[in-house]
Amino acid sequence: MSAPVTAEAALERHAHAEQLCNLCPRLCHHACPVANAERDESVTPREKMAAAGLVRLGARALDTEAAALFYKCNGCRLCTSFCEHENDVAQGLFAARAVAVSRGVLVPGVAELGERFARAKNPYGEDVRAPIMALEGDRRVGENGPVRADRSKVPVVPGRGLRLYWPGCTTLHDDPGLVSRTLAVMDRLGEADLAVYAGERQCCGYPLLAAGHLDAFRENAKALARDLRGVRHLTTSSPECAWTFEVAFPEVAGVDPPAREITHVTQLLLPALRHARPAPPLELDAAWHDPCYLGRFLGEYEAPREILSRLCRTAPAEPEPWTREHGYCSGGGGVLPLTSPGTADTITRMRVADLTGTSSGPPGEAPGGERTIVSACPTCIGRFRAAGAKALDVVDVVAAFLGMEAP
Repeated sequence: MSAPVTAEAALERHAHAEQLCNLCPRLCHHACPVANAERDESVTPREKMAAAGLVRLGARALDTEAAALFYKCNGCRLCTSFCEHENDVAQGLFAARAVAVSRGVLVPGVAELGERFARAKNPYGEDVRAPIMALEGDRRVGENGPVRADRSKVPVVPGRGLRLYWPGCTTLHDDPGLVSRTLAVMDRLGEADLAVYAGERQCCGYPLLAAGHLDAFRENAKALARDLRGVRHLTTSSPECAWTFEVAFPEVAGVDPPAREITHVTQLLLPALRHARPAPPLELDAAWHDPCYLGRFLGEYEAPREILSRLCRTAPAEPEPWTREHGYCSGGGGVLPLTSPGTADTITRMRVADLTGTSSGPPGEAPGGERTIVSACPTCIGRFRAAGAKALDVVDVVAAFLGMEAP
């Protein structure tokens, strides 16, 4: 854990990466989803990092034009996977955004996100807890304060401590039924002691960090770390939440992660499958999509693949070369749908076409073909469905294998 730093100091940490990018002849530009979608060399990783470096040195004015360039990034780290120096362009640009926000230079949408978060403690500006409040009362903790006050409500297995399922605000808002489906699957597989946090704050704060609202991100992190103290194991449907809790809380907010052990649901499902009754393998014509934050940020590629290989007769397709560490982004990260919605939609359509083997039209137009996209990220799945594709969470594939209701 490191002490919190100013926005300018956070940007200074990326000075060496900026210099290396400035000397590079755009060797990663083919991997930038934003540059590919906009077909514009001025938004390649090299040009964006160069702009951040010039602002840091005072050689370029930090105006709305410069700030807008910092937001031409979906934070996916795909460029990093092709970089010989492993330059973290995404986090460098997030730091540059924080400098812009701290100086009052706001691109459209960024101020509004901060206002919605201040009002409802999430980026949607409304109470998203309905799926949680519909659960049995003895399953909810932290409804009226820190989870420690509710520990007696949850059956704690000796030696395991209090374990929490954190759906994430995107799950609650875009796919609320996934909450009950996930818990039902976990119960069937022997994980019935999972509690669900029911407090007011249902967002880890990733949107604040990505948008550059550094102070608000730190305030949210401190509040969650306080309210969730006492949790032994936290598992989440959202890879962004898992990364934010495990990495960004200590490195950016200067607070300990909210639980001693943090996992994505696929990492909990895989060992739990040993309790599943034998059943015929599923006949599923599917393609697998690696979520950026599950793969490149958390390094988890095997758990979902092993789950699907155990349950399906045929392993899901993985269109080359955009798979594993080179997995292409869905277009949903880095608040890009907020700051450049047209670009984000183009990226989504490109990815859907790649995964389904079809051409695709505007969002909402079915791309054709019968292949289902399977992933493990509510943001990605929501993007694919909005583009007209059939998309399932890994949890839903497990539910189908277990003979439970699945969408």
